[in-house]
Amino acid sequence: MKISYTHPETENRTSITLNDRIIRLWAIVNHIEVVVDEVPTDDFLYDENVMKLLKVWLNEHHEEFLKGTNNFPTFVSYFENIILLEVEHRLTRP
Repeated sequence: MKISYTHPETENRTSITLNDRIIRLWAIVNHIEVVVDEVPTDDFLYDENVMKLLKVWLNEHHEEFLKGTNNFPTFVSYFENIILLEVEHRLTRP
């Protein structure tokens, strides 16, 4: 899915393409309903508040990525790793 947001450094509109499964994992760790009547759904992507939250996450993590204190070649790989670390944290905490 392609998502547009404001670049934290240039303030220009930019976009990122994320795998739908990564977005679904992001929603799950943020306690956003991704299953309705036992059927997976992407309806949460049409919720204005959900998209605002996702754009906040993108902006904040893009700022961190731009500091250059990581080994990721692209912001996409960096952001996907952040999501996977969140999932791991949720699964392994007592």
